[in-house]
Amino acid sequence: MKDIYQMAAEFRTAMLKAKANREFSGDGLIEFFPRGNCGIVCDLLGRYLLEQAGVRSWYTSGEVSSESHVWLTLENDDIVDITGDQYKDRSGSLYYDLPVYVGKMDAFHSRFRLNGDPAEITPNDRTPDFLGEDRIQRKKRIAYETILKYIG
Repeated sequence: MKDIYQMAAEFRTAMLKAKANREFSGDGLIEFFPRGNCGIVCDLLGRYLLEQAGVRSWYTSGEVSSESHVWLTLENDDIVDITGDQYKDRSGSLYYDLPVYVGKMDAFHSRFRLNGDPAEITPNDRTPDFLGEDRIQRKKRIAYETILKYIG
């Protein structure tokens, strides 16, 4: 089985390839990856880790000052973040330039005060087709299917 870091890196690479091919242009969801869409990306990555490797993860959201950020937390308390480099142009304690991070809570992520308990990403987060999808669910499904085309 692939390790979590390798899976996260492959997922991020697939997102970048899809973005370079303008797959997300105008989608209003992840077209500016990695900037400003860490929540959606965590939903998609969490789904991928669960479906491909049976890895459970929790959507973890925090804020510091007027900034907010989202990453995944795993059962062993490791965190997975593939959008942290959106902070590479910041200075001081909010500077962060790692495009993929898998490991224990670090100084950057520790700065964020959690917005409540992390929420587990489960298969039930998706609405079965026969019930219909709302606009955001449809966009997330299309983005996920697009990303999968670029993996492997």
